[in-house]
Amino acid sequence: MKCSKCGAHISEGSLYCDKCGEEVQIVPLYEVEAELNLKQSISAFFDEMGHQKEEASKKDVVRKKIAKTILYLLLAAIIIVFVTFLTIYVIQHSAGYHIRKGAKYTASFEYALARESYKKALELDEQNIRARIALADLFCITGKLQEYEQQLLIAMKYEELSEDEMLGVYERLIELYISRQHGNDVKTLLEQCESAYIKEQFAHYLAKNPTAELSAGEYQGVQILKLHAEDGCDIYYTLDGSTPVPGEEQQLYRVPIVLENGTFIVTACAVNSYGVPSNKVSFTYNIENGNVSEPVVYPAGGVYHVPQFIEVDGNVDNIYYTTDGSTPDSADKLYQGPIPMPLGETVFKFVRIEQEARSNIVQCKYQLELTDAITNAAAVNIVSDYALRAGKIKDPSGRIDEAGAKLEFIYQCVMPIGEEGYFYIVYENFVDSDGSSFYNGNEYGVNIYSGQLYQLQKDMYYNYELIEIESKS
Repeated sequence: MKCSKCGAHISEGSLYCDKCGEEVQIVPLYEVEAELNLKQSISAFFDEMGHQKEEASKKDVVRKKIAKTILYLLLAAIIIVFVTFLTIYVIQHSAGYHIRKGAKYTASFEYALARESYKKALELDEQNIRARIALADLFCITGKLQEYEQQLLIAMKYEELSEDEMLGVYERLIELYISRQHGNDVKTLLEQCESAYIKEQFAHYLAKNPTAELSAGEYQGVQILKLHAEDGCDIYYTLDGSTPVPGEEQQLYRVPIVLENGTFIVTACAVNSYGVPSNKVSFTYNIENGNVSEPVVYPAGGVYHVPQFIEVDGNVDNIYYTTDGSTPDSADKLYQGPIPMPLGETVFKFVRIEQEARSNIVQCKYQLELTDAITNAAAVNIVSDYALRAGKIKDPSGRIDEAGAKLEFIYQCVMPIGEEGYFYIVYENFVDSDGSSFYNGNEYGVNIYSGQLYQLQKDMYYNYELIEIESKS
């Protein structure tokens, strides 16, 4: 090796230069510039390597980010697709979906498809009230009322129904029963209902029990029993304790019941305008008839072709009668003498009432049919025409002055008068302009066959006398 100072050759193993004595440097010395260049080269190399590594790192980060983004997007797409299919599956397998389908089918009159949709909804949710009611209503629309009722009865047993839902079920059932005239079913339905609220809402459908004006008990003499019920109700009854049958004409209460003699167990029920019957009620009466004699009436009931008088023979005191078939009592007409038989069919009932006792009722049905006679309406027209010609009235309406007062002519009866024949009796009434009216005492008789007109007046015995006022033209 050479000395760094003099350049002389140094033998191997020597520590000093043999020529100049310079100490041998084991580590070679470099030139500063060369060293700097080297350092710069090394630094540049490492900087380049660092830059390349940094660039590579950034690209790697970008690639990783892109990869993550793609992965996230792919996962999101998978989730969306999954959720979509899951949602569709859940919807298509929900009761609500099939209910909506059923409603659309119903609206388009595809009833078979609608029924299947509602049934599918109930398969998925058996307690779904919307599906049950929709199916019931569909049966109603298609006229299958038995199935309609069955579905409603099922719905009524659901445990968790709101008050409005329960009201809807009961309302449908009640309307069904009323439309089918099943009033007993309405009664049973509401009586078995455990909800006080429901009973209150539909209380007006129930009929109240009938009442009896005569208290149950023991009585002397014939008694008149009057039954009462709410307005619009019919009453059906029996007298032997058996259950009355609503709709049975023979058991329909029309007039007060006559209890003559013996023991009567009057059983009655009321039926309202909805056809719903009340509970039955019973009243027991023990009647011991006294010795009050019944009236003797003649002529006997029957068909007659000439006017007759209806009379009571013998004792005529305390006798009352009706002409409409109703049971007479002391508030009805008092018999005071012969009664002209009315035209057409009339049912007379007579009874004698003495203090608290009543006789048996005597009933007579008369049919008066006049042969070859003018009508009672024609007789009234004859009187009216006479009044118009005589100047008593100004026009056919009966007007007598400008204030509006008028005369009206009213048919009363047909009867024989002495030996003169048979006459329609027509009364003259005065009607004031304020509408008040009264009998003014003028009476007319028109022969039922000839139409001859007479003025009537009464003698001292109150018998009619005929005064001819014009000849029949």
